[in-house]
Amino acid sequence: MKEINGVCLTEETCQTIVDVAPIKGHEKCTFHHDLELDHRPPTREAMLPEMSRSYRLLLSSLGENPDRQGLLKTPERAAKAMLFFTKGYDQSLEG
Repeated sequence: MKEINGVCLTEETCQTIVDVAPIKGHEKCTFHHDLELDHRPPTREAMLPEMSRSYRLLLSSLGENPDRQGLLKTPERAAKAMLFFTKGYDQSLEG
């Protein structure tokens, strides 16, 4: 074990720090989960299927049957509504 900035680390972790330390601004980081510099979030439309599944799970957790006639389209409808309500999150006041 080795201590860096008050954090006890294994030799393997210390070597990882040494390997990535040249990245400006990350010299003292003890882990790097954000090294993927080309990360692009999915489009809002691409999130729709996963969000629909989440709403379906929510309905089931509430004791509802998402397969009954009145709820068949509710998960997708709720997901689309949430995307509409939050579309401003992608917008900027600048430019």
